[in-house]
Amino acid sequence: AFDEVLDYEQALENLISCGFSTILTSGTFPNVMKGKEVLEQLVIQANNRIEIMPGGGLRSTNISELDELVNANFYHSSAIIDGSEIANPEEIIQLKKKLTLS
Repeated sequence: AFDEVLDYEQALENLISCGFSTILTSGTFPNVMKGKEVLEQLVIQANNRIEIMPGGGLRSTNISELDELVNANFYHSSAIIDGSEIANPEEIIQLKKKLTLS
């Protein structure tokens, strides 16, 4: 729902004031790479008052680049890489590995 708001800066403040602890978002774009600049701004604005958890199109192939810019504490990925509904175990391992090396 957060990715559909018109004013993400105000929506962030509203969610903080309501007591939410985490926002799962792709930065108001179809995927995290297209929304990476917004994600960076959300993390800065949140200033540890709420967790910004980037998710949506997050893969082992882009997590390092995203983390370098966004620097979130947590990330979300389905780890589905083949169009099925099942997480790929190797993708999970690669995601962990890439984030640990960042």
